[in-house]
Amino acid sequence: EYVFFEVHRRYLQVFGPLTDFSQIFQEGKYNCLTATTFYAIILDYFNFQYDLIELPNHIFLKVVLDQQSILIESTDPSRGFIKDSNEIKIHLKAYNSSINNSLTIKSSISEPIDFHQLIGLHYFNLAIKSFRFDNFKESYIAINKALLFYKTPKLFSFLSVLLEKT
Repeated sequence: EYVFFEVHRRYLQVFGPLTDFSQIFQEGKYNCLTATTFYAIILDYFNFQYDLIELPNHIFLKVVLDQQSILIESTDPSRGFIKDSNEIKIHLKAYNSSINNSLTIKSSISEPIDFHQLIGLHYFNLAIKSFRFDNFKESYIAINKALLFYKTPKLFSFLSVLLEKT
């Protein structure tokens, strides 16, 4: 719990969509992907068991501590360390509800992803960011790198959109 709040105090200053991992250290900017990656690196270093849970537009951590699960919601600096089992159930239910309300996806929370796939999501975000700035070549390179790490329908779908645009 201490590490969660200390990381937010020292590094995670300003939420910004489509930020790069390096921006955490350069500007204090983060998003759910970069902050969750930062926490995953710390948890890995200290040999904690955790799952990276990817949603259609979000990612969070589920950590096992002494046979108790906690959630790390990296975008919530004041209430993002969730250890109460009832609060965890409420959050998981809300995540499932948001997925089921989606027009394109009808399922429950997906299976955890691994660190290799997490790297793919970083390239995917870079591809989207480049696309939004009309840098289609950089976007194409980034989405192809993403697909080396993580072959998922949303990445292939983005590649199709990108190829239609160019």
